Amino acid sequence: MKYPYCFAGSRLAMCKHFAFTLMLFSLSLSSGNASAATLEDIEKFNKDQFMEYVRLLDNVETNQTNCDLLHGVQSRLSSKEFDLQLKDQLSVPEQLLITEKVWNYHLRCENFWKSYYESKKK
Repeated sequence: MKYPYCFAGSRLAMCKHFAFTLMLFSLSLSSGNASAATLEDIEKFNKDQFMEYVRLLDNVETNQTNCDLLHGVQSRLSSKEFDLQLKDQLSVPEQLLITEKVWNYHLRCENFWKSYYESKKK
């Protein structure tokens, strides 16, 4: 399966993955016990904490607030410092898991917006 954000060897693409994924972690996750208070907290995650949150992405609620925040927070989180801190610690399967979870959430947001705008037309 191919994911549009995943290009082999592309540092920028992985940076986008991490930025999007971290943005989601700043939101309240529907599991209740998996919530990061601030973006600064997220940036301090070690590899294990980061991967645990990635595994919980399926529990992130797709609603207007969560899907709206994607673009604004993404630019703030795509820092080279974070990319260097975490990317080198992740194995290829872990990077692929991140890609898969992020892409799945992206698709869920697309479906949310499609339903949202269709309901507004009625």
